[in-house]
Amino acid sequence: MVRSIQRRRSAALLAVIVVGLLGVVAPDPAEADGGLTGAAAYYIDANAGEAVRIAQDGTHEILGNNFGGSPGIAVGDDGTVYVARSYDGEVFKIEADQAPAPMSFTTVFPVAIDLVVDHADTLYLATPDDGVVKRLADGTESTLTSNDILQYSSVAVSQDGTVYVLDRASGAVNKMDPSGTSSTVVVGYPEVDSISVLAIDGQDRLYVGAGSTGTVYRVTQGGGPPTVDTLTTTLGNFTDLDVTPDGTVYASQQYPSPSNLVRMDSDGNQVTVDGNIYARGLKVVVLPDPPATVTAVAGNTSAEVSWDTAGTNGGDSIKRYTAVADPGGATCVPVVHSDMSCTFTGLANDTEYTFKVKASNTDNDRGESLLSDASNAVTPGTPASPSPSPSSSSPPPSSSPSPSPSLTTSPTTTSPTTTSPTTTPTPTPSASPTPTTTPSTSPTPRPTKPLAPTGLTAVAGTSSIQISWQPPADNGVAVTGYRAIADPGPAVCTTTGATSCVLGGTAGVSYRVRVVAMSAGGVSALSGYSAAVVPTAPPVAGTPPATSVPLETDQGQISNAAPGQQLVLVGTGYAPYSTVTLTLYSDPIVLGQVRADADGAFRKAVTVPADLAAGKHSFAATGVDPSGKSRAMRLDVAVRPEPGKLPVTGPAVIWMIVTGLGITAIGAGLRIVRP
Repeated sequence: MVRSIQRRRSAALLAVIVVGLLGVVAPDPAEADGGLTGAAAYYIDANAGEAVRIAQDGTHEILGNNFGGSPGIAVGDDGTVYVARSYDGEVFKIEADQAPAPMSFTTVFPVAIDLVVDHADTLYLATPDDGVVKRLADGTESTLTSNDILQYSSVAVSQDGTVYVLDRASGAVNKMDPSGTSSTVVVGYPEVDSISVLAIDGQDRLYVGAGSTGTVYRVTQGGGPPTVDTLTTTLGNFTDLDVTPDGTVYASQQYPSPSNLVRMDSDGNQVTVDGNIYARGLKVVVLPDPPATVTAVAGNTSAEVSWDTAGTNGGDSIKRYTAVADPGGATCVPVVHSDMSCTFTGLANDTEYTFKVKASNTDNDRGESLLSDASNAVTPGTPASPSPSPSSSSPPPSSSPSPSPSLTTSPTTTSPTTTSPTTTPTPTPSASPTPTTTPSTSPTPRPTKPLAPTGLTAVAGTSSIQISWQPPADNGVAVTGYRAIADPGPAVCTTTGATSCVLGGTAGVSYRVRVVAMSAGGVSALSGYSAAVVPTAPPVAGTPPATSVPLETDQGQISNAAPGQQLVLVGTGYAPYSTVTLTLYSDPIVLGQVRADADGAFRKAVTVPADLAAGKHSFAATGVDPSGKSRAMRLDVAVRPEPGKLPVTGPAVIWMIVTGLGITAIGAGLRIVRP
């Protein structure tokens, strides 16, 4: 054992020397600066104690300070940043455009050295001696521990909620049991050596870093022993690493100097992303591509701008688009933030404009892409006045009549003078007069958008809002549909002509609703607000719902569960953004509530009560469907007895019988041969 430790130390020392030599002879990494391509990086500056975000364009945004050398930083799907301050165990939440706010925990832990957040907004904090503190989005806390783990150093969570812990003391990566009370070793020495940090990609492959030797291992699990690939041994000394869903590795480098943020390219070479930083803790978030094909149409002091969807969404749906005008920098966000058109108003007539658009997979700027290519150039202006048309193509009439030559009279003999004949004057051309015209006024432009709807009525229901309205006054524009928008958002409902629809709502939240009318030429102004209403939570019945719609887990259909086991329930078909209540029967036990996503689906981790009696039980998810009607899903399981109380059945019984018969036979034989 002593000889093995000496060999490990000698190998580590040799690796450090080699890496140092490579650092001396290698070119300055800053010369190959590759920037952040399609991603943003978050880290803690250990010198300044600041939480920092690096955007794709290389700009640094300070999100907060007074964090010391904290190694723990995580980012939720909505762009919320979490920081664990190592020296006092305090955890901070930094929402977009907000100052850091401390979070209160009921679990006492003196130090937190790593944290992650999953897609359900569940936090996992690694505390060196006390285990992994797990905090659900609703504030429920538990602690995951194992007698086999000596030091909880780094934590990672897979897509299905499996928790992995790096035990730096034993040099192994452990997989926590769903019960949170035991673990199994996934990989350890000698397959991996001197490991210090842990991350996981979108395919649930583990990435284990040995920061002192510049080595990164990738661990792929399957039916048999895991496969361990050494991706690089030349990253230098690094303090942390992270990996994007596609497997791109980033590391916060400490040596060679200067300290850099680097990523590995497809050949295993390091590319400098940002230089001269001293990062502790690292999280890299993938961002969407910019939208494509931006098109602009000019109006009077306005412009209609539309675009095609982003090429990739960065792993999450696009929540918001923002268009930017040039010159001036005016911005426009669609009424429904994920719509792909927007109307700029207040532009200067006779000024040429172009427009660019950026997409965001958060409803704030933390998930924003770079700007798109510019649109076509347009120049807003007033409609041209029509030219006056002449009243006739012939010359204007003369003011003096001329006698008609066809009518003559002969003079009488009794008078020496002649009298003018009685004639009908005929207009003749005149060369001198000019036409007199009446100035014409410009016609009023025909409207292209309908007026706003009126008379909104909102009625709260279970996890929903029934909204109705009156059509707008007729201004000559055909209405093709309506869109109702909840405030607070992001729930919307759309019709093709009906004047009512149902919005999903979170129970207990006060909502007001506005409506727009849609046409081929664009969207009306927003209506006035409805009265405020508050949806109610789905009621809990005394018996399981009578439904054949199956509720599933992230592992598909299951038929057995154990007391204390954690399950991830998965449901679909609910009103978007509506509250769903999760209940365990026989006696109804409310396990929690969850809000459906934009597609009406949910994933929610729940824990089987530790004291639940063995036997048949049912998990139920109750709420409403997109039409506001009740919807229930159900999963029936058999709960096994607690460990230590298992009945003896199956092969164990057979072996007990065989053993008993064998002992009986031996005893009988001894009795027979006894003298």
